[in-house]
Amino acid sequence: MAWWDVGGGVVWEFAVGNAAEWATVLIAAVALFFAAKAWKASQGMLELEQTRENRAERRELERQRADDQAAQADLIGAWIEATRVSSQPNNLSYADRWTLHLLNGSLLPVYNVKVTYVSYATLDPERGVSSFRVLPPGPKRRPLPNDLPLRAIHRSGSDELVQETPEDLQLIVEFTDSAGREWRRGSEGAIDRLN
Repeated sequence: MAWWDVGGGVVWEFAVGNAAEWATVLIAAVALFFAAKAWKASQGMLELEQTRENRAERRELERQRADDQAAQADLIGAWIEATRVSSQPNNLSYADRWTLHLLNGSLLPVYNVKVTYVSYATLDPERGVSSFRVLPPGPKRRPLPNDLPLRAIHRSGSDELVQETPEDLQLIVEFTDSAGREWRRGSEGAIDRLN
């Protein structure tokens, strides 16, 4: 035992102990040190995992936001269709009327609609443009422009030149959705955001 006089009549007494007791104290101290290090490392791992989860949640929110933004754009479509105006039901000639069909399947209008008529059968693909300031919800039909320049083309699998018809054309539709985002629906139907 060792005595320690701290002054004022107070004496502290503590046991010095043997080597085994000191070894136990030292091992306990080392264990506490490594436990503290392990706790700190686990906190770091927890923070890293939380950061990864936050990034994954942000990516999911961004994907969801992009899906939400494209929701109206996905509901816009256009196509060309022949409309019979002749009295002969089986006679579908170029003299019959060709109609541009536009469909806004959303509940809100789209704006600045531009339909470009293209033909990939020639080196000069663009054939004309139809523009609409507003496309309200629902279907819309317009006759194709009379001055649409159609050319002689080769049909696939033939060397013979034939007159191009509106049926040979493909459409590219550009428009602005109700939130001000600009979109393009390509001739194959894929939708791309422009801004």
